[in-house]
Amino acid sequence: MRTNNIRSKSNMFLLEMVLVILFFSLSSAICARLFVYAHMQSVQSEELSMALIQVQNAAECIKATDGSTDALERLLGTRPDADGQPAIYYNSEWNITNPDSYIYKLSIHLDREQKSFLICAIAVTKADGANRENIYDLKVKKYLPDFS
Repeated sequence: MRTNNIRSKSNMFLLEMVLVILFFSLSSAICARLFVYAHMQSVQSEELSMALIQVQNAAECIKATDGSTDALERLLGTRPDADGQPAIYYNSEWNITNPDSYIYKLSIHLDREQKSFLICAIAVTKADGANRENIYDLKVKKYLPDFS
């Protein structure tokens, strides 16, 4: 009778230990998932903040000049992209780099269809392999008075 009682207590103890290990395993999996999610949110927030700063800088340069490609090249260091529009290429740490090895691209589409207005669409995209993800965009309008 005494051996059955000892076995019963041993089995209960082992079952309790298995349940405790299962609980801690589940808790650690949930915590790991939360940390990964927090890291991804942090990366996205940093990308958005840097994109916003770069777009705002480009918008202010456009507002301060006549919006010519020469002025943008002088102030921002733009280069013409495949469409001939001004663009700035950044690496993963948001330093200006060459068009062959960029991660982020700030593109400026200049539209002078209306005679007295300059309309610019500024966008920052992230090159993720073959995919292009738009991080932030802004439309800027500037009145160009005719002094003739």
